[in-house]
Amino acid sequence: MRLWIAALALSASALTLAACHKADDQTTQNPTATAAKPANVETPQRKAGLWKQSMSIEGTNIKQVASLCLDNQSDKKIAWWAQQGLRGGCGKNDVQRQPDGSWKFSSSCEMAGGIKMDSEGVATGDFGSKYEVKATTTTTGAPMAQMNGTRTVVIDAEWTGPCPAGMKGGDIELPDGRRVNMMAMAAKGANGDAGQ
Repeated sequence: MRLWIAALALSASALTLAACHKADDQTTQNPTATAAKPANVETPQRKAGLWKQSMSIEGTNIKQVASLCLDNQSDKKIAWWAQQGLRGGCGKNDVQRQPDGSWKFSSSCEMAGGIKMDSEGVATGDFGSKYEVKATTTTTGAPMAQMNGTRTVVIDAEWTGPCPAGMKGGDIELPDGRRVNMMAMAAKGANGDAGQ
C-alpha cells in the first residue's frame, strides 16, 4: 500500500491547483481585493515531452516512479518545485536562482479543507534533459493522518522523449498504471468537485 505516496503528491497537486484557481476567481470578481500576488519569477521551462519522475522519501525504502507528459501550456501550470504542483497562487511562493546555477525555492500553501503545505528545497540539473528536486515539506490538516508530518522528498526527473500517442499535456501515469490529467483534476476541483 505504498501508492498512498503517489496519491499524496497527486492529491496535493490537484487540491493546490484548485485552490489557486479559486483565489484567482476571487481576485477577478473583486478587483479591489488587497491580497498580495506572488512576484512572477522567470523559472526554467522544461522541455516538452515525457518526463520519468522517480520520487523517494528520505529515511524510508519508499520509491515511486511516474511518467508526466508536458507541453508548453501544462509546464506553465505544473511547477517543478515542491509537491504542490502549481506556479503561483500560494501565499508564499519564492523561487531564486543561486550563484552555482541551482534554484532555491520555498512555498506556503493553504488548500481547500484546511490542508497546509510548507516546502523549501533546491533544484539542480538541466531542465531540458535531467534534473533533481530535493524538498522538505511539512503538511498539516490533511484528512488522512499519514499525509501529515514533515518529509524530505527527492524527485529525479529525466526526459525520455516525445509523449506517446494517447497521452496529452498534464497527463500523469501513476505506478499502478492509472493515468489521470492534473489539469482536468484542477478544473474539477475549482468547480467544487474535488472530493468526488
